[in-house]
Amino acid sequence: MVATSTSRKRSHYIYVYIIVHELLEQFCVNILMARKGGNPNIKNHGFEPAGEEPLTKTLSIRVSESTYQEVKSKDNPGEFCRQAIQKALDEDKRKQNDTPST
Repeated sequence: MVATSTSRKRSHYIYVYIIVHELLEQFCVNILMARKGGNPNIKNHGFEPAGEEPLTKTLSIRVSESTYQEVKSKDNPGEFCRQAIQKALDEDKRKQNDTPST
């Protein structure tokens, strides 16, 4: 009697699993499926770089916790870092150009 009860529970669980799995599959297909043929107006919704040059490379640096928190508190931390790096590079170039060659 115990074996029959256990096998009924198993078959019930399998049946419920199959129904739930099928419902999730249908839901995911309806919600996540891309439009056949793609979006014809994709260029209207694409990413445009803010500056003259596209931002295609990443740069990772290590900083102290206090520096990290201060940078993250800025309105646009990425742009803040880009401007700071560019300012330092421009200053370095200016110093090299001002130094006479020997």
